[in-house]
Amino acid sequence: MYWAKELGYNNSVYLNKAKKMGDYLRYGMYDKYFQQVGSAADGTPQAGNGKDSSQYLLAWYTAWGGGLGANGNWAWRIGASHAHQGYQNVVAAYALSNPDGGLIPASATAGEDWGKSLKRQLEFYNWLQSNEGAIAGGATNSYNGSYAAYPAGTSTFYGMAFDEAPVYHDPPSNNWFGMQAWSVERIAELYYILASSGDTSSENFQMAKKVIQKWVDWSADYVFAGERPATDANGYYLDSQGNPIMGGDNPDVATVPAPGEFWIPGNVEWQGQPNSWTGFSPSASNAGLKAITKSPSQDTGVLGSYIKALTFFAAGTKAELGSYTSLGGQAQELAKALLDTAWEYNDGIGITTTEQRGDYARYFTKEVYFPSGWNGTFGQGNTIPGSATVPSDPAKGGNGVYASYTDIRPNITNDPAWQSLLDKYNTSYNKTTKQWENGAPEFTYHRFWSQVDMATAYAEYDRLINNGNGPVEPAAPKAPSKPAATAGDKVVNLSWNNVAAADSYTVKRATASGGPYTAVASVTQATYNDVSVVNGTTYYYVISASNTVGTSPDSPEVSAKPVAVPGPVEGDLIVQYRTNDTSPGDGQFRPQLRIVNNSDKAVALSDVKLRYYYTIDGDKPQQFNVDYAAVGGGNVQGSFVKLNPVVTGADYYVEISFSAGAGSLAPGAHSGEIQLRVNKADWSNYNEADDYSYDPAKTSFSDWERVPMFVKGNLVWGLQP
Repeated sequence: MYWAKELGYNNSVYLNKAKKMGDYLRYGMYDKYFQQVGSAADGTPQAGNGKDSSQYLLAWYTAWGGGLGANGNWAWRIGASHAHQGYQNVVAAYALSNPDGGLIPASATAGEDWGKSLKRQLEFYNWLQSNEGAIAGGATNSYNGSYAAYPAGTSTFYGMAFDEAPVYHDPPSNNWFGMQAWSVERIAELYYILASSGDTSSENFQMAKKVIQKWVDWSADYVFAGERPATDANGYYLDSQGNPIMGGDNPDVATVPAPGEFWIPGNVEWQGQPNSWTGFSPSASNAGLKAITKSPSQDTGVLGSYIKALTFFAAGTKAELGSYTSLGGQAQELAKALLDTAWEYNDGIGITTTEQRGDYARYFTKEVYFPSGWNGTFGQGNTIPGSATVPSDPAKGGNGVYASYTDIRPNITNDPAWQSLLDKYNTSYNKTTKQWENGAPEFTYHRFWSQVDMATAYAEYDRLINNGNGPVEPAAPKAPSKPAATAGDKVVNLSWNNVAAADSYTVKRATASGGPYTAVASVTQATYNDVSVVNGTTYYYVISASNTVGTSPDSPEVSAKPVAVPGPVEGDLIVQYRTNDTSPGDGQFRPQLRIVNNSDKAVALSDVKLRYYYTIDGDKPQQFNVDYAAVGGGNVQGSFVKLNPVVTGADYYVEISFSAGAGSLAPGAHSGEIQLRVNKADWSNYNEADDYSYDPAKTSFSDWERVPMFVKGNLVWGLQP
């Protein structure tokens, strides 16, 4: 959602849903049973208090729900005590914590929590980065899943124990190279985001840069386009002397020419552990943590993520320094070579390769354990564990039975490819040696996630490297999406999402839903202000996009009814405003106000209230201060009111009122200066630039309708937003 927003998506409904999801996702930072982080190192966990059971990392999983119907007055939540590097997301943490990310949730501490999480995740990656550059598994707050005491010498991260393979071990959860590409792609994205924004000195930037730079340097040594790496029977890469490469820097991988082929790592084995975390150091390394890269693969989904990691890294080096670094240039060239090679695997449905699935022998093995006495009906209607089980192995504990996958889920045997797999198993698989003697079964898949990763790899390379100027087959544009119509006084303001390859847009209007529509304008931008409307009439609009090839279908219909907008109330009581606040993005705003009485009657200031409208930019507790007031600072009070719904330029206003000690305002007199200052309790920044009541051009007192004034509850001056 962050990238959709950055690229022009503006549907506030779903952007707000993303913010809300980020708010609730904070549950995923907490220990499964809310035990203090690090308290179980000696085997005696302590119950958490406040947020001290938060890892500020994304745990292995989190889920929540509740009852339905008349008795649905209960809810549940469950999480995990284990954090895996593959499930961290630094871009999400950035978007949910930084005003530039634009997705800070509404809860008072959500932005702060995600800011801590962003730093903690970056620290996590630095802690887990091996001497070669690969990222090791993760950490747990519950050793062995039972809060057991940590073995002596266990490396720790904020009190959590190093875990080479968090949660599952069959196969080990961090051996698959996809766990590298998926998560580090997001590190590369953050590096690019920060570099593009000019943030090249913060610790977060330095941590992201260190991880992605070292990771690209390592991974590129094992990735090939147009060549096939040499390996031994166990999948280890071989050097030019025929020796297996067991980690280390700058490996000399032996290859043979293989035009049209690409190869990326399939797995990573691990030895050792990182140093216990004591804080970030740009020069620190983990000499005791080794990654052994093996099993070359042609996984297209992982390839797509890997290419995006290379692309964002290359673009990031250019954003940081003005041109590609040597490694950035290598990354860009490797990304292009992989994209060019992968295109030859396009079978008309997607980009895919034939997979050998030796692991499919496990469909037939009895290895799913059921304790003695467990039985019931499965979702496919079959009784479990069924009648084809075998007794469990007492040496492994338990006295139950083992069932096979097909015993539990028999409907898989109705799959059209099942018979060919069964025939292959019966004719090729040796149950004694557990080898496919006549070749493993082969399947071709078009997995949705892998096709998305490949499609976005091409798109991001074109956007970031080609600047959107790559070759494109001419086509008519798609229909404009997400149109929006806002009514004003004798005007309807229209906007919609930009459409790729559109040269112009035609705005069509009707006075009945569904048309017929009449074209009222042709424009080249994704906005139009229709001023040929009459107040009180509802208008219905659709928009189409055109280029030299053709015209799109119409967009969804939107409607709006222009109405007369009341002007500001003007009378004998006037509010004047000025500001000398030249830093609209800092942690405070400082309006200066003055009330002028042009009437022929005195006005008691205790009857007067002023409203200053603004956006809070991250909901936090706020403080109202009076730096100076001619009527006495102690006689001026302020209260904060949250707007629901929000309006353009404001989601809050501060209401300024006066005690009886402020006295009255004589005819022809003014109140004198009232210098105010508002800040959040944590001094996080506001962004005043779009605030309704803020005007940096007013540096001397001027009449200002955007600070409305009320007397005894009645609006006597100005205009509310």
